[in-house]
Amino acid sequence: MTKLCVSLTTDFRLTSDGERNYTVEQRVVVDPTRAPGYKPPADGAVPGPREEWRDTGNYWPLTDRGLVAALKYVAHRTVVATEITDLAGFITALSEWSERVAAAVTNDTKTEVSA
Repeated sequence: MTKLCVSLTTDFRLTSDGERNYTVEQRVVVDPTRAPGYKPPADGAVPGPREEWRDTGNYWPLTDRGLVAALKYVAHRTVVATEITDLAGFITALSEWSERVAAAVTNDTKTEVSA
């Protein structure tokens, strides 16, 4: 049973089992018509794409270090998904995202964390 469900970006959210671990879920858009065994229904109604949240399969302990590690994971995944083509740009984007997260974690209420 998930106790925590906090949106970090439009594509990632932080959850926990409430007892031992943090985990990250990723938003995925699923198109049923692209499934290998898909057969169109006889009435011709085509199901539309749907949104699902999937566990990334990574777990971190419910500690300060675990929280930081989970947030760093999201930072890396978020920055890697951008269209940055050089190392300097990648490092800059990662640093900026990490600084926003660090400020939010240290209770700087003026800071918003977003992609």
